[in-house]
Amino acid sequence: LQPAEETGAGALAILASGLGFAKLYDQAIPYADQSIAVAKANPEIGYPHVAYQAKLIALIGKKDLNSAQRLADEMLAYARERGGNALEATVLAQLGQIAALRGDQNRAIELLKQAMRIASAGGYLTTLEEAQKVLTGIYLDRKEIKKAEGYASQAAESAQARGDFVSLPERLTLLGRLQVL
Repeated sequence: LQPAEETGAGALAILASGLGFAKLYDQAIPYADQSIAVAKANPEIGYPHVAYQAKLIALIGKKDLNSAQRLADEMLAYARERGGNALEATVLAQLGQIAALRGDQNRAIELLKQAMRIASAGGYLTTLEEAQKVLTGIYLDRKEIKKAEGYASQAAESAQARGDFVSLPERLTLLGRLQVL
């Protein structure tokens, strides 16, 4: 197998990811679902983590937190069952985002720190930066400026280390604002 099914599932997942990145969440979900369906019908394709990730991002973006929680829990169970550290770190960071959106900052901090430990050990800089960014926001909301500044600095370092010159200016701007407070 390769041709149509695998290529189609991958293309659909990439399209869903791009739409999610553009914050077109309602449009991303059907493509993610199609990719997942193709992968389920053709198990030799493997676990469609990109499609699941795109769907999770879209659900969080839409603030459909119950559906996002269910999907993230399933993804986390899969990652832990298979020893997928990169996926586990990513899902933990997203569960942290969900907890933060629900107002459970203590749970969010716990999940995000778990994600950071795994991401740091594995060199998963994108996940590390995302967790650091969310922690910055949480500590800023709590008016714990020194902690917010520490995580903002780490997020900027992570963005720079992975060569992400799209998010780096945003990270540095926030860090600069925090340093003058």
